[in-house]
This record gives sequence, C-alpha cells and structure tokens, in this order.
Amino acid sequence: MSKKYHTIGINREYNYHPAFHGEIFKILKEKFILRDFPLVNFSEYLIRSQKGSWFSKQVFSFGKFKGKADFWFSPHILLLNKSDWVIDLEHPFWLFTDHYANVDLDSISFKLRIWVAKKWLECDNCKSIIAWSRASQKAVVNFLGEKIAEKVSIIYPMVSPPAEVDKRSKYRVSLLFIMPNKDFEQERKGKDVVLNIFRKLRNNLKVKLIFVGYLTNSEKMEFGYQIEHYPHVDREILLSEIYPRSDILLFPSRADTFGAVIIEAQSRGVVPIASCGKSVFSTPELIKNGENGFLIRNIDTGANELDFGEINKGEFLKLVNLLVENNDLRTKLSFRCKERFLKSNHNPYNQKKKLISLFLNFMTIR
Repeated sequence: MSKKYHTIGINREYNYHPAFHGEIFKILKEKFILRDFPLVNFSEYLIRSQKGSWFSKQVFSFGKFKGKADFWFSPHILLLNKSDWVIDLEHPFWLFTDHYANVDLDSISFKLRIWVAKKWLECDNCKSIIAWSRASQKAVVNFLGEKIAEKVSIIYPMVSPPAEVDKRSKYRVSLLFIMPNKDFEQERKGKDVVLNIFRKLRNNLKVKLIFVGYLTNSEKMEFGYQIEHYPHVDREILLSEIYPRSDILLFPSRADTFGAVIIEAQSRGVVPIASCGKSVFSTPELIKNGENGFLIRNIDTGANELDFGEINKGEFLKLVNLLVENNDLRTKLSFRCKERFLKSNHNPYNQKKKLISLFLNFMTIR
C-alpha cells in the first residue's frame, strides 16, 4: 500500500540559507504544499570548546517540528520526529557547531558526535541526505560512512537568472567583499587580506571597495568614504543592486564548505578571485580557473580537513591588479561567468526536474 505525500513541513527560522532553501522551496511549491512549522523541543548540547574555559552552544543540533505534515525538510538539524524526513547537509561539521573550522578530529567528543550522527542518519525515518556539491557528498560519506552513501544526493545551491541589467561604471572598477556581520568570522573569511589589498590600491582613483559585513570602528575611521560599507544587505538587494554594480568578487577564505556568494556573483557577471585547497574544497566546482574566475591555492599547513589554510596574499594582489588594469580581460571573463552560469546546475531551470523527481521518490513508504 502506498501513500502520497501532500504536505512538506519546513522551518525557515533556523539554519535557513536563501541561496539554497529559497530556490528549492520555489520549485517544490509546484508539486507539494509547503507549510511552515516552528521548531520545538530544540536541544543544544554543551561541551568545552577548543579554547579552554568557554562553552560553545549548538554543538549538536536536535529538533522536532510540531504540526501535521506528511514529510519534513530539515535544514542541518537531526530530527526527533517519527515521521519521514530529509536533511540537507553542507558538511557534517555543520551538525555540531557554527564554529566548524579548526575542529580537533581526534578528540573523544568529536568521535562521539560523529557516532551519534551516523546512527541518526542511518535510521529508517531519514530518507535522504542532500549534499550541496560533489566535495560535500565526499565529506559526508568520508565522515559518516559508506552505509549512508546510498542516501546521499547532490542538489546544488541555485540562483534565479538575472532580470536586471549591468550597472557597472565605465570609469571605476568596483571590488566586492561579502562576509557575515560577525566579528568571529573575520579571520576565516580573510577580511585582513581584503583590507590590505585595498590599502595598496586606495590611491588608484579608479578603484573602489564595496564592503558588506563587519568593520571595526578604527577601520571605518581609517578608510572613511573610500569604502562603500554595508553592515548587512538583504539577498534581493545584493542580487538586484550590489552585484550588478560590482566588477570583481574577492573570496580569500581560510576555510569554507561552499561559497554561495561566488555563484550569486557569477550569475550577475562579477568575476571571482577565490581561495581553494584542503580547507576550501568546493570552489573548484564553481570556478574553472582563468575561464570564469581565478582560483588561488591556499598553503595548507593544518592536519585536518577544515583547519585554516594560509592565504597566498601576493597572488591575490597580483590577480586583482591584472583585472583592474585589463578591461578587455575583465569584460571577457564577466561574459563567461554569466554564460557558464546559465548552463550550470546552479540555474534552477537546469535542476528543477531532478529536484522534483527526488522528492516524488519519497511518496511511497517502504
């Protein structure tokens, strides 16, 4: 006997990522009823953090949706619900903490959490694990075991194709840097690299920096009007206003599990210069070096997968100068960014059939 799932229960408040969940929900609405439910019975287990005496919240995420739905879509949270559910998992470390970089993989607490995650994801109620990239899929299987490999499917983050026209200046080159408006993300996202690059270029009147994210008061005083600063910008404004005015995206990350701003930028013709390496492992899936952006390999000195890599600052500055001074190259790469995006799985039109088929497969209870 089979049953059709009519309603998918979702939660947009916790771990909701517009670049991933927003586009997915738009597509699923065509075949399913989507209902928002609050997350209740949410548990945050506390353990001692790496730095010693402080404690870190959200080390392990368990939650339960309260309400009536035939199926549940869970963003990065292991569900306590007894009904069927799907989880999207950018990386297994996201189950444990927001501060996922520089994790001690040999600690007893980490091994215990991996063991619990494996047991929960192997349960019959977990119907599928959605990875964001091939690198993400590999990480999930490597850390959680081959037994769950058959549950893992790849659904790439998506961006709606642009409706707006380019708004770039003919006289100035705009560098763009985006980071969360949180001080603890400064080192991981490479803010120091971006500001040092701009210090070397600030006397060049045809270069400006659009900075979205956290700046200290001293940094605001140092750069003043030379930086166009926004503590936070809604995604729709980024897509319709900020990206179309930008020429080059700077992504000098020391550790990153994806990099959604790269595909957003490429969809609007912004040329990315991005880190890659052991700790920034998905960017090679987004950028073909020299074709729709540039990749710069980090100097990986850490023992573990998401230990901070050392950024090649000289190479970043060299490529920024190249694109600033070479208008023809910048224009050519901008065109290729948009061209390759339209043909990629990051364009919703190219992934719609796969996504709907994936969820339709869950309609029969096994």
